[in-house]
Amino acid sequence: MSEELSYDDLVEHIVLNKPIPNVVQVPDTVLDSKLGSQPRLTQRIKPWEQVEVAGEETPTNDNFGLVNLSTNSDLSKDMDNLSKLYALEADYIATLQKKEPIDNETGDVNNDQDAS
Repeated sequence: MSEELSYDDLVEHIVLNKPIPNVVQVPDTVLDSKLGSQPRLTQRIKPWEQVEVAGEETPTNDNFGLVNLSTNSDLSKDMDNLSKLYALEADYIATLQKKEPIDNETGDVNNDQDAS
């Protein structure tokens, strides 16, 4: 029963309101609003809203997701270490651009050129 229609045949079926083969007719059904269930989950709070839990207010994120380095000493140390790493990397790149020889064992710049 799988009958293939050309484009012209399909247009003809639509224009003449003929049933199109292999298309299932679905009846229009309207559900009663009484059959629906009530939502059980509470609405999620926004980050800027405050919540009361057992009489206590939880602090909101007033800095909009930014990290306060003055209160978090571990993160502050990490940022300092990261800054030092970037400074070392910049020095290393500058040294490479000067094309000065580097001692492989210590990583120091070897300024005395061997004539051998």
